Amino acid sequence: MKRSWSWLAAAIVAVSLAARADEPARTPAPAPTPAPAPAPPAAPLPPRMPNLLPIKALPASYPKDVPVPEGVTPVAAADRKVGLIILFKGKGKSEPMRVFYEGALTKQGFAIAGADRTGPEQGVFATKDGRTLTIFFEERGEELQIQLAHVPKPPEKPQ
Repeated sequence: MKRSWSWLAAAIVAVSLAARADEPARTPAPAPTPAPAPAPPAAPLPPRMPNLLPIKALPASYPKDVPVPEGVTPVAAADRKVGLIILFKGKGKSEPMRVFYEGALTKQGFAIAGADRTGPEQGVFATKDGRTLTIFFEERGEELQIQLAHVPKPPEKPQ
């Protein structure tokens, strides 16, 4: 099979070169002038957060034992059977926000399963009673975006 593909590729290249040999010589066109860069869109949602709907308050399904720090506002959410995703915006830096969540979640009985503690993008991964919580912090200039995903405990399978 591999041999037949190589033969086909070689035949396509040969036909292409033969067709070009019959064409008259062309003068290369001048390089186009680059267009000015488009303006950035206003307050874009991160690409890893699809299908979010704008919100002004926390949805009823937001876990009561997950704190919301002062100064951040929920701006978008996707509430599904498999879990909840919320995007918050506020001011600040990733590291102090990560430290806040690590301490506050531990006080609420969550086990910190891991954390990304480097740079302007940081994260916390926590579990409690079969639930999973993933929080990412991303600095965008003066703005801080917090992306929170809560996956509830899967339902018990009937035996």
